[in-house]
Amino acid sequence: MASTESVPGIHRTGRCHGICVSCRPTWSSLPKLQFKPETASQFGEHSTLGFRVDSHGAIYQREDAHQLVFRAYVPEPDAKVSGAFELKMGNVHPLARLKVDGEGKVSEELVDGLFRQVTGNSGKGTLRLRWVFPKQSQYRFTAIGDTGGDLELAWVLNRSQQLGADFVLHLGDYYYQP
Repeated sequence: MASTESVPGIHRTGRCHGICVSCRPTWSSLPKLQFKPETASQFGEHSTLGFRVDSHGAIYQREDAHQLVFRAYVPEPDAKVSGAFELKMGNVHPLARLKVDGEGKVSEELVDGLFRQVTGNSGKGTLRLRWVFPKQSQYRFTAIGDTGGDLELAWVLNRSQQLGADFVLHLGDYYYQP
């Protein structure tokens, strides 16, 4: 029988699970757990149209033919835009109001459920777009854990709307990479 004394986590008895005193040095050779994943980008620049969006409270998702797409992760996201732009912001409360500060103007804001489609031009300056969540004395909410990246999230959102929830408190994973 071959000796297992040099194999990390195995004793002569074969019962060690890596937690005994003589095996502790093997734990230090393992990579440390990463509790702070890399930050998702909050900045986007359209590759052909050249406008820029720098957000706070929303992550950049993708570039489409005429727009940049972001997804809010806070109730009141804001974005600084430069140039003639078309921005799609997802996960914005349907009753949130758009506040605009700075030079230039917003031509149009379309509301489609939790999505906002905003077009405009900042001119030579920068426009700040900020969605303000309606202040209330009480809020109704639903809570969910891991959605599994399938139809469960759609069901929860529909049911939350039926129950009159102001927002969904999501306690688990919601983003699954393809």
